[in-house]
Amino acid sequence: MRVYNIYLSRAWMEHDISKQLAGFLSGRKDFDCRAYAVPEDKWVESPYASDECQQVYSYMDGCDIVLLMANCKYELIGNVRNEIRVAQSGFQYPKPILAVKTEVVEGVSDEVKEVAKEVVGWDAEAIVKAIKSHASS
Repeated sequence: MRVYNIYLSRAWMEHDISKQLAGFLSGRKDFDCRAYAVPEDKWVESPYASDECQQVYSYMDGCDIVLLMANCKYELIGNVRNEIRVAQSGFQYPKPILAVKTEVVEGVSDEVKEVAKEVVGWDAEAIVKAIKSHASS
């Protein structure tokens, strides 16, 4: 069975839902994955986007897909923009982006809607199906 390498946006770490998402994705018989994210204690808060992008690149490099929250808190939008920038232009082939609508934050930001291959709801089956459908090989 294929193991999917998934990059989780920093926005997931700001909520306890990152644990719920991990629960959705682990323990399934039809799906196996490894999740990668910049650890909160390692996140570089820098006035220079290039520093932050380099750090994101190092965690996103081996990943098959990027999971973003469909809408995150305004304070994190700069971080999410940098993650989108790296996913789209930091690699020879852009990383596919999947947006997940959570129960925590409603709506879908226009920025995320534009770059996402798909926007799915907070449903394990939908998330897994979308990852399998859009993950790079």
